[in-house]
Amino acid sequence: MFENSDVLYILLDNLQEGVYLVDAERRITYWNKGAERISGFTSQEVLGKRCSDNVLIHVDGDGNLMCGKHCPLMAAIQDGGVRSGTHYLRHKEGHRLPVHVTAAPISDADGKVIGAVETFYDKSSVMAALGEIEELNRPERLCQVTGVGNREYAEQFLKQRLIDARQDGTHVGLLVIDVDDYDKLVHSYGQNAGHIVLKMVARTAMGPMRSCDFLGRWDVARFLAALPGVTPSKLYQVAQQLRVLVQQSSRTLSKGRLFVTVSVGGCVCDPYDTIDHAVAQAEDLACTHTTDQRNRVRISEDVPRLPRSRSRGQAENASTPRDAITQST
Repeated sequence: MFENSDVLYILLDNLQEGVYLVDAERRITYWNKGAERISGFTSQEVLGKRCSDNVLIHVDGDGNLMCGKHCPLMAAIQDGGVRSGTHYLRHKEGHRLPVHVTAAPISDADGKVIGAVETFYDKSSVMAALGEIEELNRPERLCQVTGVGNREYAEQFLKQRLIDARQDGTHVGLLVIDVDDYDKLVHSYGQNAGHIVLKMVARTAMGPMRSCDFLGRWDVARFLAALPGVTPSKLYQVAQQLRVLVQQSSRTLSKGRLFVTVSVGGCVCDPYDTIDHAVAQAEDLACTHTTDQRNRVRISEDVPRLPRSRSRGQAENASTPRDAITQST
């Protein structure tokens, strides 16, 4: 597609960003080292394929597939325009990863569009979202299966955020994320598959989070997320996006393709409350008792009233209904 392509490819392989080229049929003709590093897929695994052929399979923030009429590469080839935006690619290990994507057409000497180029870079706050990077470099702070903070560190982080909230007159949002049917999954596929799922959920869950937020493994198949300074409506938004992205994640195993869902409960906790009581509120909302209660989000609309002398202002009004429940679509 290019003259002096060897020189061009050497330059592209030294970029931190992912870059790949497609022909007019959207078949991948080049895949740089940055694309390998970010996605986990090697060039040998993707050359000759389309990105929708069990490779990246982009979705938007609501979990809608970008392949087909929403594909930025196809749009660039059809009208010669440039497209950019944030999408979630599926990593080779199954989790969803937020990336900023730019797609542009490639033309020959006569101006005919003969393909397109897509560049992308990782937008996730993988380490920052765990908080206090120096602390997490210590192995005893990490869950060795998922790579996120372990329970001890989660308790310490939440305790400090509640102290900060009391001093600042703010709130802390809590999310409890339960992996649905985890025991049944392990029974059917084995413990190794269970670990793969936990890692996939953890990495996907960090996608919608900010650098000040925290995610830790709380129990066998349960994660805890702490989000400082959020309202119930913002907490609901993050939880819903997290749920949809996990639902869109998957991993191929020897016994077939493995999909997973999560049930999420959350609340804005009282900064003067104990950790046990605050977590118990979110756990009650995350708990499922029947099949039709799984793969849902339930967020309490209650916002604890802060002492007037410590608050910077009145608490924001919640915009979500009490114990809001949403079901997968």
